[in-house]
Amino acid sequence: MHTFTDAIGEEWAITLDTTLCREIRSATKVDLLALDKDSMASLISDDAMLVDVLSLACTDQIRLRKLDERGFARRLVNDALDNALEALIGELVFICRQASKRKVMQAAWDKAKQAVEKLNQHATALLESEQMDRELDKLIQQHGL
Repeated sequence: MHTFTDAIGEEWAITLDTTLCREIRSATKVDLLALDKDSMASLISDDAMLVDVLSLACTDQIRLRKLDERGFARRLVNDALDNALEALIGELVFICRQASKRKVMQAAWDKAKQAVEKLNQHATALLESEQMDRELDKLIQQHGL
């Protein structure tokens, strides 16, 4: 079991098994047990898909707290969504039956996080660059603004 804290400070637990993973695959087309780089990238980049997966993984807890899917989704903003993704991937690594596969999944997850961080750093540097300022000034002049 892996846990995360939502945006209002409540803790949620993710406990996966093959039956739940099959239900998630049926409902979302995300096969958590055969997670490859493309589906991992989708989980990282598609917030709606991630919330759908998490909602299914936390269905019983959502009911206990008398929430619906929208109420649950409202709690998964900012760092809470990243923390939930981290818990989901941690649980997937944990339930892998082969030690070698666990090691590969963890390494793939670590690389995916590094790639996202590099992209964010690159985008920030580009947005803060003088080149971007010059391009914006040129566009403003072209449109007479």
